[in-house]
Amino acid sequence: MTAVIRQCTSDDAGLIRAMGITTFRDTFAADNSRENMEDYLRHSFSPELVKSQLSEPESVFLLASVEGTPAAYMQLNNGKAQTEQFGDTSIEIERLYVLSDFKRQGLGTLLVNQAFERAKEPETKQNLAGCIGAQ
Repeated sequence: MTAVIRQCTSDDAGLIRAMGITTFRDTFAADNSRENMEDYLRHSFSPELVKSQLSEPESVFLLASVEGTPAAYMQLNNGKAQTEQFGDTSIEIERLYVLSDFKRQGLGTLLVNQAFERAKEPETKQNLAGCIGAQ
């Protein structure tokens, strides 16, 4: 498997939204009512919110594609974009989502390693913080 990772732009909002909805639904639908699931997805993956997050200067979305097919993404936040304030020297992983067809292929590890590499960059010298769920 050869994966390519690139940074997303606001032009990727539809793709990130679709991947987020699909992955979240696949992971959590069995444990939630249909109404709760739809309310959460409508709020957390609204087109406006996703586009806003992609435009946030203190957030970075990295997309992993396998043979040209989008397969996983990770959202990194620092500074005021963090959902839990760890300080300006920390990077938070807010989301790490891998589509079902691509699980167990090392994409999550690949993306987390990218987060560690970004944390080591001399201009940032940031600590990696946050919560990585089972998505």
